[in-house]
Amino acid sequence: MSSRYYKYRRLLLTYTVAIIVCFVILFPLYWMITTSLQNEKELFKSRPNFFPPKIEWDSYAQIFTEHNMLGWLKNSLIVAICSTALSVPVSLFAAYSISRLKFRGSQFTMFLMLLTQMLPVTLIVLPLFVIFKDLKLLDTHKGLVLANFTFSLPLSISILKGFLDTIPKEIEEAAAIDGCSKWLMIPKVIVPISLPGLVSSSVIAFFASWNEYLFASTFINNEAKWLGTVGLASFQGVFLTPWNKVLAASTVYTLPALIFYLFVQKYIVSGLTAGSVKG
Repeated sequence: MSSRYYKYRRLLLTYTVAIIVCFVILFPLYWMITTSLQNEKELFKSRPNFFPPKIEWDSYAQIFTEHNMLGWLKNSLIVAICSTALSVPVSLFAAYSISRLKFRGSQFTMFLMLLTQMLPVTLIVLPLFVIFKDLKLLDTHKGLVLANFTFSLPLSISILKGFLDTIPKEIEEAAAIDGCSKWLMIPKVIVPISLPGLVSSSVIAFFASWNEYLFASTFINNEAKWLGTVGLASFQGVFLTPWNKVLAASTVYTLPALIFYLFVQKYIVSGLTAGSVKG
């Protein structure tokens, strides 16, 4: 009886903590959606409305009719997808080389790549601006793709390297005995096994590019080429900020990333967990 009591009490405590954590995580999302469905008069009342008295869709209509919201979403998708498409194969080959080809200085190379993540982005945005200006990459999405790809690469390599370290070398040896060449080893053997790690790496590269603001606001001046992060910042006014429109645009901008995450979430946990077994 005593052990059952402690078991139920521990279970109750676990569920209580889980509910509190979920509430803390989900409440900002709920507040963003609730605020976007109210008019400006309701927003500035002395008492906030936790439930909108009347659902207003005008702010959603205005962000598409008065602003280039669809264009900003399209630009963000292009840059994020292209950055991810570059990052995943390059990081896979680099991680495979460091994990399997034990050359002198391989661990130090990995350390140097991770060391670059400690540098603040503001430290190198000016040198990158000068380089992109000479290469005529300013005001183009190609420059953003290269910048985002470069900064997501070290972390992607680290995750994939840790994941590949957990794959037994005997699998590759058996494939070689069956006639698999070295050129086909990665696409035929490594890629199917390391799919969770590849998905985790792609998610990191995608979200790093999707949420990036400093490069997007520095390298792009043409409003038609703005990314969603820069477009959201443009809603802020000097004297007045329409918060219902800001949060409506934020809700719309969150949806593609949320849908993408929901599709790949089952691979993320396994990929990150496997990648953390060995460094």
